[in-house]
Amino acid sequence: MKHILLSGKPGIGKTSVIKKILPLAGLDAGGFFTEEIRVMDRRMGFRIVTLDGTDGILAHIECNSNYKVGKYRVDLDSFEKIAIPALEDAITSVRL
Repeated sequence: MKHILLSGKPGIGKTSVIKKILPLAGLDAGGFFTEEIRVMDRRMGFRIVTLDGTDGILAHIECNSNYKVGKYRVDLDSFEKIAIPALEDAITSVRL
């Protein structure tokens, strides 16, 4: 089993790598990635998407939360219901 964390500055292609390479490689993979939520070219927040297709709001400027990262309020409930189970499942059930 391998654990890989892609990190880097915004816009360098981390999500593109995950969305394009994993399906082509046919890898048994788990986890999640984030995508920007944009409205009329303005970034409003971020969506969390598991590799099996479950998604939810990770952070948004209009989210009702006490937790902030920059101008975005973090939806801890979504993180706990979507991201954590995706990681736990990936650790125990898949190769990557």
